[in-house]
Amino acid sequence: GGGGGGGGGGALSESYWVPPQPGPGADATWCRHSSLAADHAAAGHFDSCAALLNAQVGVINFAPIRRAYLSLVMGAHASLPGLPSTPSHVSPALRTGADGGGKGRGRWGLPKLAVTLPPLIAKLRDAYKATTEGKFAPALALFQQILHALLLVVVKDRTELNEVRELIALCREYVLGLQLETERKQLAAAGGADNAVRVCELAAYFTHCNLQSVHLMLSLRSAMTCAHKIQNYKTAGAFGRRLLEMNPKANIATAARKVIRYADQHPTNAHELRYDERNPFVVCGASHTPIYKGTPSVKCPLCAASYRVEHKDSLCTVCGVAAVGRECGGLQVMPSQR
Repeated sequence: GGGGGGGGGGALSESYWVPPQPGPGADATWCRHSSLAADHAAAGHFDSCAALLNAQVGVINFAPIRRAYLSLVMGAHASLPGLPSTPSHVSPALRTGADGGGKGRGRWGLPKLAVTLPPLIAKLRDAYKATTEGKFAPALALFQQILHALLLVVVKDRTELNEVRELIALCREYVLGLQLETERKQLAAAGGADNAVRVCELAAYFTHCNLQSVHLMLSLRSAMTCAHKIQNYKTAGAFGRRLLEMNPKANIATAARKVIRYADQHPTNAHELRYDERNPFVVCGASHTPIYKGTPSVKCPLCAASYRVEHKDSLCTVCGVAAVGRECGGLQVMPSQR
């Protein structure tokens, strides 16, 4: 009787099948094998992506990066419609090359990324063009879009890593400069004696942003005109000399020489400006006033815009996403970055 019972139990165990547990999907594998925010974004894991960006560069405002985030999620998943009333088949899109798959990354490798450097460099050219044409609002939006997208790129080598850093610095200079110029135009339109002095200060600060030569010449010409208009002839002459050093077109050079000649005959300033060209300074991103060398200041951990210490922990007005003065590890966009 006992033997028969044992045989029945054996038959039962042989007919009983336990299905294997499913392995981790592509999205979970991407997050496990990468510490780059772009890969976490492509996986659709916003919380871990946000945590990485906050730790690396102090990002606290994630709304501006929504466009780049959604591009990565959609670009890393291919959807194949099924039969009526059945769900579509979603398949992960994988990137190729040394940074895509390989040993230790399993069958899923790493995701294909829709946000890459070449389109951002093309967008930079569009931003330059808009600046040259005086379309400051569209130019400002383009430079900030580039900054936000750079948070979610992945580069393959040191050359591209340096390009990312240069792009961040370029965008910072242009965003700050265009914000100064936008405020200057608004005050000039409002009119008034007090505004005229502030207009001249803002024009002066703009000439100390690190711009392309063509845009720096435009800023110097504007500052020279503003200073001469408020009878700050000595300051106007200084801008004129800086302008002449850049070998401008003949008509601009002639105008600069006239201003310089008048300044030499009348070396005076009718108004005191918060501006000393001989004393090195950076412009505060919040107050748009100079922070002279030796004055305590804090920086944005992403774009490195400078601020007076009272603006610590506030949202950076230049990049619009990071907290000013946060101590962070730095943006990670390369798998083996140190």
